[in-house]
Amino acid sequence: MRARLLFGLGGLLFTTAVSVGGAAQNTPRVPASAAARAGVKSSTTGTPVEESPEGDTGPKEPETRGPVRLPWRGTGFGFDNSVTASALGIGADYQSGAFQQYVQTYSLGLNYFVVEQEKWSLAVSASPSVSVELTNSADTTTTREPWFNDLPISSIYRRRLYANEEKQIFTGMVLNGTVLLPTSPASYNAGTYLTTSPRLVMFQTLPILGHTAKHFQSFSIGASVRWDHRFGRADTAVNSDLDQPRMDSRGSTFLSDDLTFNRFAQNSLRQGAFIFFSEDVVGTTLQFFASFGLNQNFLPALPDSKCDVTIQTGCVDVKGQGAFTQYGYSFAAGLTWLPMAEFGLYVNYANGGNQLGPNGQRQSVFYNPNAQLSAGVAVGLDAIYETLTGWRRKDPFFLVAKDDPKKRLEKKLPKTF
Repeated sequence: MRARLLFGLGGLLFTTAVSVGGAAQNTPRVPASAAARAGVKSSTTGTPVEESPEGDTGPKEPETRGPVRLPWRGTGFGFDNSVTASALGIGADYQSGAFQQYVQTYSLGLNYFVVEQEKWSLAVSASPSVSVELTNSADTTTTREPWFNDLPISSIYRRRLYANEEKQIFTGMVLNGTVLLPTSPASYNAGTYLTTSPRLVMFQTLPILGHTAKHFQSFSIGASVRWDHRFGRADTAVNSDLDQPRMDSRGSTFLSDDLTFNRFAQNSLRQGAFIFFSEDVVGTTLQFFASFGLNQNFLPALPDSKCDVTIQTGCVDVKGQGAFTQYGYSFAAGLTWLPMAEFGLYVNYANGGNQLGPNGQRQSVFYNPNAQLSAGVAVGLDAIYETLTGWRRKDPFFLVAKDDPKKRLEKKLPKTF
């Protein structure tokens, strides 16, 4: 099963979490005291009213902030539709249908803040997801076979390094300790035990027109680095249930559990840069991001052997021939529209792959046969819960690291249960 570029709920949460409203301003607010909360009631229309010291009641201005946001904010559900560009007829006309895929992915983003301080926070998250291919590219055994994707489990440390609200300048850092569990058939059927994937993101928010402007106040830029290390049974894909007769370089037959002799990159290094912009449009939120990445895949060395390949003229030693580092790159861009706090719609384009294509030619950074267009919806389960329990938010649930009293509360609604 070929690795796919997933830009569903997880990618959406990442790009927004490092925005100006995200980790740069993760300043939790102290909840109102019990006495203050007890003094707020709701009228029959749901309008907050406040008791005076004398006991009289009367309509007052709506509260400017509600209770502190849920510790599991950022939890949501995503539905993603991804199709390769070649399946849409974009780009070169390939005779093979190997790159023509349409995949639906259902994902659940779980997030919980363990610690929240004025300048930093610590959260844990997990993103289980299931995909179904609606085309027939031979990546699965049966038609429309569902499969689990690898499960990332993360501990995320966010820290605000510098903030100047008047000048709209913020500096932030995100440390992400991720472990990828091999829950996909492509991983556990190939002998993968575990993949560690620590990541670091640094970002800077800069002003455009400043905080006094109605629009185009600021934007964010950032850089990231990621190191993956695979733990597995072998340097190649192996399956203990396979006993395939094979012939070695000397003509002898042996039983092998190798699915392929292509070596896994036991270590991978990825560097990236991104730009992010968010704008309020007629009471809704529109967000844009673009990113570019480089990656180096470090393949293990070939085993020592006196005769790597036998030919008519003798033995050939191939250990010193060819590079053991593969180079690649990626590009992605997308738009997200958040009509309300409870859900958002997005459309993305993503391309990634090795520097050299199957034909030995350099591939474009913006397109190869496996480039993908995706569109979907992300639903904020925390925002829905808050609405049902009486408090509705203005700011989207995607800004998981923010607790801003200026945008938090829209109105208090009558409880529905």
